[in-house]
Amino acid sequence: MVRSKNVTVTDTKKQVVDEIFKLARKNFKRRHTVINGFDELWQADLADFQSYAKENHGYKYVLVVIDCLSKFLWMRPLKTKSASDVSRAMESILNKGRKPTLLQTDQGKEFFNAQFSDLMKKNKCGVGSCIGVGAPVQSMRHSRRAMMAVE
Repeated sequence: MVRSKNVTVTDTKKQVVDEIFKLARKNFKRRHTVINGFDELWQADLADFQSYAKENHGYKYVLVVIDCLSKFLWMRPLKTKSASDVSRAMESILNKGRKPTLLQTDQGKEFFNAQFSDLMKKNKCGVGSCIGVGAPVQSMRHSRRAMMAVE
């Protein structure tokens, strides 16, 4: 037979206080990203700077590419987010000598088109998209912070 612990009034009060002042924090589940080396996983996105187009000589977007392991960041200004402009900017990044094993993007048409796919195949880079609540966001958080710093 198991005896219950004697509960005093101070224990009950402490329990009520702890319950009232407990942080209402929700930790969302996310997939973990396992990276074994440099240039294994890059993430890319477009930053929208349309409101600053007059001051920036007509440049409305910035292509932001980040190496997830080293957090090394490349940024290229774009006047439009057409397939040709995005492909040309990505090609200028790839011509610097570093190439990813996998490039992770959102599902925008600027990344999923024939011209961009041909560029990635030519450079032997895989392209994937991250969708949903469980998408890895650690590196995207760094790139968004960089975009905010540019503003």
